[in-house]
This record gives sequence, C-alpha cells and structure tokens, in this order.
Amino acid sequence: MPFKNETFDGCIVAFGIRNFENLEKGIKETGRILKKDALFVILEFPNKVKGVISPIFKLYFRLLLPLIGRIFSKSEFAYTYLPESTKYFPSKEDLKEIFKRCGYEVVEMKERTFGIVLEITLRRI
Repeated sequence: MPFKNETFDGCIVAFGIRNFENLEKGIKETGRILKKDALFVILEFPNKVKGVISPIFKLYFRLLLPLIGRIFSKSEFAYTYLPESTKYFPSKEDLKEIFKRCGYEVVEMKERTFGIVLEITLRRI
C-alpha cells in the first residue's frame, strides 16, 4: 500500500480479507501502516456456520444466493464465488495463529448474526 509506516490509527475490513491474494502478507502489510496499539476490526464470513441456523444458511448461501444472483445480475460467478471463497477460509483457531505471527493481539473474536458473521478485533503490537 502506498502509505508511510504507522500512518493510521485504525482499520476496518468488511468481508474482504478472504479475498487477499496472500492472507498473511496482506495482514502484515496492514500492520505496517497501522500505528502501535491501533485497532484492526474485521468482519468476515467464517468457513463453517454451526448450530440451528446452519442447514438454513447453507441452503440459502450455497443454492439460493447463486440462483438469485444469476436471475438478477446475469453474473453467476459473482454469486457462486462468495460461498466458494468461504470454504477455504481458515478456522478461527488458525486465524488466531496467523494474527499472532503477523504482530497482532486478538482482543476479541465474536460470532454475530447466529454465527453467520465473524467479528474480529485486533490490536497491533
């Protein structure tokens, strides 16, 4: 990124880190431009949704969403890519290790909306 080291007081990425070409490299680069103790908040779809909502969410996310996308946007890829990209996203435990290796403290990791969304708050150390 074309920014000086330790430029920003915080960063928010919503539903984007699973699209980083190289997850660890992207997380480290974000850390480079964050000031010490800055917060990095991430919203992302987890690789697995558990609980009562799981079968309903899978039906919607993997079948209905691509169908709706195909009908209304004429771009099947855009709506099949989303569920496909979450399959290979690291688990919560693996993410914690990645964040530690990249110079962050995991402040909080919460499941939101019945586990459909993962909210991660990191502190650059």
